[in-house]
Amino acid sequence: MAKHSLNFQETDHPDYKHKRKAIGAALFKQKLLGMAPTMKRVALNEVKRWQDEGKSEIDIVQATLLVYAKIIMTICLGVEHAEKKVLFERDDGTMESIPVAAGIDRCY
Repeated sequence: MAKHSLNFQETDHPDYKHKRKAIGAALFKQKLLGMAPTMKRVALNEVKRWQDEGKSEIDIVQATLLVYAKIIMTICLGVEHAEKKVLFERDDGTMESIPVAAGIDRCY
């Protein structure tokens, strides 16, 4: 029986074969080390934004998802694209202008 795992690098489930192939090249140690400063900068910018907004509490799950999305967008497309605004339709049908990374986060 296939072992399901959030770490799809370690699972033998066939659904993860294409995911392993797609990201495999990015997971070499030198590439990950090269991404570390970008990951740190994005995370610290979010912490600063929370401080500037005077937040004393955050939803850690939503905040983590948004930081992950911003890191991925920044690494893949550059910071200028991660912060671009797009129109997002809310469940009630109204439209809202939000950063691309936040839109990705809301789709999952």
